[in-house]
Amino acid sequence: MGFKSKERKRAGNGEKFY
Repeated sequence: MGFKSKERKRAGNGEKFY
């Protein structure tokens, strides 16, 4: 999606890993 690197680490479980 349109998330930054910080959002990826926040997900971790694969929720917002885009």
